[in-house]
Amino acid sequence: MRKKRFIRVSCCMLIMLSMIMSLMSCGKAQGDSKAPDTSAKGTEAGSSDGNSNDGNNGKDSSNDNDGNNGKESSNDNNGSDGSAAAYADHLEVVIDNTQIAAINPIGSGGPGSATGWVYKMVYDTLVTWDGEGGYLPGLATSWESDDWKTIIFHLRDDIRFSNGELFTADDVVFTIEQALQNPGSVAGGQWSSVEAIEALDATTVKMTLKSVRPQILFDACQTYAAMMCKKAVEDDPERGVWIGTGTYTITEFASNDFVKLTRNENYWGELPPTKTMTLRYIPEMSTRLMMLQNGEADICFNLSEQDLPLIEADTDNYNLYTYLANNCSDIGFNMNDPICGDLNFRMAVASALNREDIAIGANGVYAEPETTGTFWGSGTPFRNEDIPIIPYDLEKAKEYLAASPYNGEEIELVTAIPTMINASAVIQQQLSEIGIKITIKQTDPASLMSYASYGSKEMQMFCFVGAFGFEPYSATYGIFYPAAMQNRTSYDNPEIVSILEKAATETDPAKQQEYYYNIQELVAKDIPYINLFYVKQAIASVKSVGGLVLSNDGGHDLRYMYKTID
Repeated sequence: MRKKRFIRVSCCMLIMLSMIMSLMSCGKAQGDSKAPDTSAKGTEAGSSDGNSNDGNNGKDSSNDNDGNNGKESSNDNNGSDGSAAAYADHLEVVIDNTQIAAINPIGSGGPGSATGWVYKMVYDTLVTWDGEGGYLPGLATSWESDDWKTIIFHLRDDIRFSNGELFTADDVVFTIEQALQNPGSVAGGQWSSVEAIEALDATTVKMTLKSVRPQILFDACQTYAAMMCKKAVEDDPERGVWIGTGTYTITEFASNDFVKLTRNENYWGELPPTKTMTLRYIPEMSTRLMMLQNGEADICFNLSEQDLPLIEADTDNYNLYTYLANNCSDIGFNMNDPICGDLNFRMAVASALNREDIAIGANGVYAEPETTGTFWGSGTPFRNEDIPIIPYDLEKAKEYLAASPYNGEEIELVTAIPTMINASAVIQQQLSEIGIKITIKQTDPASLMSYASYGSKEMQMFCFVGAFGFEPYSATYGIFYPAAMQNRTSYDNPEIVSILEKAATETDPAKQQEYYYNIQELVAKDIPYINLFYVKQAIASVKSVGGLVLSNDGGHDLRYMYKTID
């Protein structure tokens, strides 16, 4: 039996990170060139030949889950007699704690991880990640740049959308322009570095950036950089956004409930083995387990930590996969609030938190408490492990509170998803020990992200998941830059803005580390966020399910998931 393993980003990512930056000094960058390993390495979960994880909380067995970016290794999809395996026509998927509220990459709002899974199934991007630190052609066959300020993309000429329309440069221009006109959207943030986009001909696009940005290929391969069909959206603004070039099409959708997807039989790439999938949100954890046990679900994300031992014990019928999430599970403070914006108040809160108890209360043994004072992804490059954590000290917390403007007021803590709701209850109890009165406002993820947005005058504190990516510049910009989409605390530190401007074009890994270490030190000093723990995510499936590719940023790939049948 092998040592327990969680899917993490390897230390070689730091080396790979500098590779795209060095292209700036090489004159011209071509498509399929090496680039930073800025996404969690895809690791296949599941097996069709009876091999699976052995149910020991992530310990490996004969299925190595060695990461093949959607391709199968030890799984040969053959039956025991050597014949081709037969697949079930339909898969029933119970998604994680983030409902799918809307399906519109260029629309407003901050979709959760499950929405991203749908986007990956329905749409394609200009560029794809190869799983080994480089970028590969997607809808673009190649690209070139002399300075990483102007990039030319050459497009495929044989791709059609699911409605039959030919994909052309006009669709790229339309998609990016629509995104930029909607800066509150995820796509708007994804393409925010674009100054102008122009179709040179039907298969050539010229992209001009506001400043030098070698990370543009990283932006272009992200799920939310999905390409839309111009004609479909113009003809039907509501449902035209559902038209993509991907492996599946949307046939039915009920907001915050379910989405049914049907295989795109005219897909330009390899057809997936499963004809239809339904991704369904089930709020009750106990119901998720019952659905898996009763055969109503084939795979469940985020089962209750109390239920997971039942899956672990039944290795004949189920697979269990765990990985450490990269995202922070955190508290955020509205820096413009007269109380929460006070450093002494934030220090009082930080000093009164027992992270181990919060982690256990939130998700039991499936949560790993933060042990440092940084606010950074668990596997994001340049994580500064030397920043000391603010120690748990109730007497010191009371001293900070006495020096703050707090005078017994009710402080609202807005939260969503079961894990963070559990954590909020523990936080409420812990802060009461120093005299802070917390009122918990429970809502859904989409409402929280709208309520806890940059410039909010209502939100005081939130307890939620801080999305932290693997490309350090994009991650820090998105969370710490003023008015950035993930900046839910209204945090504005001019020194960090200045550092980010330098980091955007820096090619020297030593200087990059200096910049990102400095940013972490400044954030730790200001405390707009307090990281509490990292969730150890658990996914359970019936034994015959395979083809799922895991990523510890939550951006899993469900496109080639299957269930074998006798």
